[in-house]
Amino acid sequence: MKNKVNKEMKKSQKEYYTGLILENMSRPDKLWKAIKQVMPSASKTEHTTTLSDEDGTYKKPTEVADCFNHFFSTIGSKLAASFSEQPLPQNPYGEHQHQFKFTHISYENTLKMLSSLDTKKASGLDYAHARLLRDAAPAVAGPLSTIMNSSLDSGQLPQDNS
Repeated sequence: MKNKVNKEMKKSQKEYYTGLILENMSRPDKLWKAIKQVMPSASKTEHTTTLSDEDGTYKKPTEVADCFNHFFSTIGSKLAASFSEQPLPQNPYGEHQHQFKFTHISYENTLKMLSSLDTKKASGLDYAHARLLRDAAPAVAGPLSTIMNSSLDSGQLPQDNS
């Protein structure tokens, strides 16, 4: 019985507020008044932040910020000092005979990667839009693969010329 009553009350409230809003569509002041009745009111509670550490208690926002700043700027050196320097353990699997080596990138692979770029994604740090790279793929795949292969051979990245 209680569920039925609650259901009917919600239904009646919905009908009332819907009618009130539709009735006042041409009168902005009354429309906003009706909307404010429907929307839940924001809490006007004020939060007080208090932070305590071994040096004291802080209440002012600037004091709290300074306390956090001091903590996070010194935590690294404190943690590093707490570790004793020990040699790394021996590799239990022995020495490996395999070496990792980059291989050259072919024009075809570069063209395939450029042609599969998602044009709905935002540009990266280089500000080159995916649509431009995808559309110009046949023209830029050769120079890009040459630049990447030169970078792999020399072990250096190209300088930023912007």
